[in-house]
Amino acid sequence: MHNGEKSWISNAGESSFYTVMAVTGPRGQSGRDITAFAAEHGYPELSLGAKERKLGIKGSPTRELIFDDCRISADRIVGQKGHGLEVALHTHGHARITIATQAVGVAHGTSDYAIGLVKERSNLVIESPSSKGSISCSQT
Repeated sequence: MHNGEKSWISNAGESSFYTVMAVTGPRGQSGRDITAFAAEHGYPELSLGAKERKLGIKGSPTRELIFDDCRISADRIVGQKGHGLEVALHTHGHARITIATQAVGVAHGTSDYAIGLVKERSNLVIESPSSKGSISCSQT
């Protein structure tokens, strides 16, 4: 039986299944007490929190998953009982390229936005950090 909340779940409300890590044994055994489960979206004891208001990555809704005496059967274990940390680290290793791609996209978007702002301004004044002077640029 699972109780509690999991915050910042990507695609919550859109996905059919969620991978959930839960403590299933005595704490303090170097991660051996964590098990990964596949929780199904339609469980009546599983509800969703409100959509998070985010500054970026708005194409992916993010919410809390709320478990209220949610029973997840043993056939929903991902990997082996007590090996959830290994599952999480393995998954994270495969996700690195996606995370890096998102970072490049965000940097590209930021650069495009900044260039657009500079092109819109007729005069740009940049104060030096030492406050001893400024640089003025006129748009031609």
